[in-house]
Amino acid sequence: MISYSLAINEDRKEISNLLTLATLPTDDIKINRHHFIVAKTENIVVGCIGLEGYSNIGILRSFAVDERYRNQKIGKNLISQLTNYALQKGITKLYLLTTTASKYFSREGFEVIDRNIVPELIQKTSEFKYLCPSEAICMYKTIAL
Repeated sequence: MISYSLAINEDRKEISNLLTLATLPTDDIKINRHHFIVAKTENIVVGCIGLEGYSNIGILRSFAVDERYRNQKIGKNLISQLTNYALQKGITKLYLLTTTASKYFSREGFEVIDRNIVPELIQKTSEFKYLCPSEAICMYKTIAL
């Protein structure tokens, strides 16, 4: 059975390992600064998703599901959990960068947008400035209750 919860500091190593296996950046991961939701089975992290929030806008980042647990709707549930959490924090617009999952995120309601029209607060983040390559696809979604 899969359970979903906010990550705690003890989850950091497992999140980092999962992101490394998915070839996603881990250099700036800070559980106390970024809000992570984890999917666990038997107390083992099998999926994660992060939120970096700035007022009413945020970045969906660090999204990964252990390949042994894919095709079980864990990713869809993580996005749903993150969306609800973001709304609780007053975030109504989510941005993301991806090099491999634009089709997946399109199915989740995200739209491709020009990276140059993203709000300045988001453009200044390490995710946008340093960690994701310039060829990464930028996507956006307005969320609401």
